[in-house]
Amino acid sequence: VQRDYPETAGSAAGNRRPGLPYPGCDPGRGQPDPGIPEKARPAAQAERLSGMSEAQWQRQLSQGLAGMDMALDEQQQQRLLDFLALLNKWNRAYNLTAVREPAEMVSRQLLDSLSIAPFIHTDHLLDVGAGGGLPGIPLAIAFPERRFTLLDSNSKKTRFLTQSVLELGLDNVEVFHGRAEQYQ
Repeated sequence: VQRDYPETAGSAAGNRRPGLPYPGCDPGRGQPDPGIPEKARPAAQAERLSGMSEAQWQRQLSQGLAGMDMALDEQQQQRLLDFLALLNKWNRAYNLTAVREPAEMVSRQLLDSLSIAPFIHTDHLLDVGAGGGLPGIPLAIAFPERRFTLLDSNSKKTRFLTQSVLELGLDNVEVFHGRAEQYQ
């Protein structure tokens, strides 16, 4: 397929670059690419990503927390699930995390982040290269009495982090856009 714009010139028709905001669309045009099957287009992808119910996520989270012997109240658990829903939503447009399968999100994102909790013995934690907010945001939800600074040099990621902090009402989290050398 010959394209008349530079970002895909010379690439094979089947080569779909990771990180495109709308997989299955013609890059730069926003129109469905006829060479991509319907199931790979954004609407179908959104349907697949939302296939996991919040009740299933809640069950996975409760079982995982029990297995880790970690007690979080209902509000904290709901905030964790709200964060996961935000991460899932933003991950469709921005490449925040490689985990895209809803059935894996609770264990690989929330529970993995919380698994380091027994090793944290400080009142202020700096998450350098915070990316999608893991492990910083789940830890901030679990430990509201501690302060967390999430640092990343990528502006799209810090926009997501700032939005998450606002939507989740996390008063104990500060987002810093910049390099680690710039933070004081």
